[in-house]
Amino acid sequence: MPILWQTSKIKITMDAKELRIGNYISRLDLGNNLSRIEKIIALEEMATTTGPIKVRCEYDELSPIPLTKEWFEKNAPCKDEYECYYFQHPTNENIIFYLTDAGFIQEVIHTYDLIIFEHVKTVHQFQNLFFALTNTELTINENSL
Repeated sequence: MPILWQTSKIKITMDAKELRIGNYISRLDLGNNLSRIEKIIALEEMATTTGPIKVRCEYDELSPIPLTKEWFEKNAPCKDEYECYYFQHPTNENIIFYLTDAGFIQEVIHTYDLIIFEHVKTVHQFQNLFFALTNTELTINENSL
């Protein structure tokens, strides 16, 4: 079932079928009514388990984390000479992932080929794209979440 999530600027839909173990999501902590960022540690047909304290959640209790410039600045391990933050392919230094206003760009430096991924608007979508293209999990600074 698609989950609709709205920020002040855009509406984001999250389909539970998009989620993988290891994806980061947001959920409302019913104890203090604050939003928490957590990692999915198990998937079931009607619910998921998030960590680190193993909370079982229905999918409609989860929200995607919007991919923003602020999130990139906190989590991207690299910064170029123009002060742009990016993630680099783990085995091919010529492939990098930048966040732009249009969405994600995969830039192949030596040939200057650009692929724009306009549909990637959330952290879990970026995690899934990065894994699909690199066969490596995206490393995120969990202390900054």
